[in-house]
Amino acid sequence: MDMKREDLGADRAVTDRIAAKAHEAVDRAAEKSGAAEHEIREQARRASEQLRRSETRVREAAGESVRQVETLLERNPLMGAGIAFVAGLAISALLRR
Repeated sequence: MDMKREDLGADRAVTDRIAAKAHEAVDRAAEKSGAAEHEIREQARRASEQLRRSETRVREAAGESVRQVETLLERNPLMGAGIAFVAGLAISALLRR
C-alpha cells in the first residue's frame, strides 16, 4: 500500500505542475489578447476621428461650392437659365431612349 501512496503523491505533484503551467499559459494568453484588444480599439478610435474630420472637410467644400454657384447665378441669371434649359434638353433626350 505504501507504493500506491507514493505513486499517488508523485502523480499529484505532476498534475499540480501541469495545472500550474496551464494556468500560466492561460494568464499569458489573456495578457496578450488584452493588449491586442486595446490596440484594435485604439485603431478604431483613430479611424473614427479621421472619418469625422474628412466628413467635416467634405461638408465645408460642398458648402463652398454651393455658395460659389449661387454667387455665379446671382451675377449671371441669364446664363443660369440657359444652363438649366440645356440640362433639361439633355435629360429629356436621355429619358426618351
